[in-house]
Amino acid sequence: MSTLDSRQTTTGDTALGILASVSFCHFLNDMIQSLLPATYPLLKESFHLDFAHVGIVTLENPSLAVFLSARCVSSSICWYRK
Repeated sequence: MSTLDSRQTTTGDTALGILASVSFCHFLNDMIQSLLPATYPLLKESFHLDFAHVGIVTLENPSLAVFLSARCVSSSICWYRK
């Protein structure tokens, strides 16, 4: 195997690992976003929230998801560069 072939294999393995990591982070992000609305009645009763507070939770959920998704992807890319 030549040096060029080994570099291409290493690059392909790294790209596949990063793609798998990004896909997993996207899966977690979608899972959290789909489960949160199902817990609204429980949150409303447990914490004695009104609809305005539930709306604030709904508003903050996508921003937090974007932040966590970007953080997860950036940390996984840094892990593969080591």
